[in-house]
Amino acid sequence: MTPRLRIPVLLLAGLLLPLAGCQLVPILVDAFQPPKKIPAVYEPPEGKRVLVFVEDVTHGNVDETVKRELAIKLTKHLVENDVAASAVSYDKLVDFMVATPSYNELGAGNIGQKLGAQLVFFVKIERFRLKEDEATSLWNGEMVTAVSVLDVQERKRLWPEEQRDHRVRPVRLEPHQESSSSYASEVTDQLTDEMSDRIAKLFYEHTIKEGVIEQAEREQDDENLWGGF
Repeated sequence: MTPRLRIPVLLLAGLLLPLAGCQLVPILVDAFQPPKKIPAVYEPPEGKRVLVFVEDVTHGNVDETVKRELAIKLTKHLVENDVAASAVSYDKLVDFMVATPSYNELGAGNIGQKLGAQLVFFVKIERFRLKEDEATSLWNGEMVTAVSVLDVQERKRLWPEEQRDHRVRPVRLEPHQESSSSYASEVTDQLTDEMSDRIAKLFYEHTIKEGVIEQAEREQDDENLWGGF
């Protein structure tokens, strides 16, 4: 903080502290605390053409709209943040699926190769819900995913090196009362927005506020206690 800015801020704090008490201190500290840099968990090879391939492993509980939104949003994040040089579009993947009778037998790596991708970002949706109870109007969306990166040319997994996929921090929305069934699209949008962002940030350095870090660590601790899949 520059000296010119520091003096007014301190004067403002001095005037407000008697009125607001100690509650103002964390606000001022947080407001002027610099964001923390978070390194990539894994940095894929640069300059590659990629395919984002989303698979439902929940035994058919995930609508195709969810897979489409997640794939498109994640692809956009990867290209915009220079994780990928270019990407195979989701529409091209769908066209290939429709035109290929043996599509379900090919596997993500083979599909990526046939579509001209060099890397496949393989996302598995392990858990998904819009509501916990379909009979109520309480929406409490949740999405759990795991991700891996495949090298199409070398026909091998790049990351994680072990056979277990990387579990992404789950997205759990705050419960919300809404009687309209059309609210499902809003919940889907929120879940795919947040999950695509979390997955993408595994692969590039980014900044985050301290309070968000602490919340993420708490959520991850909860996830570890929960045990997952």
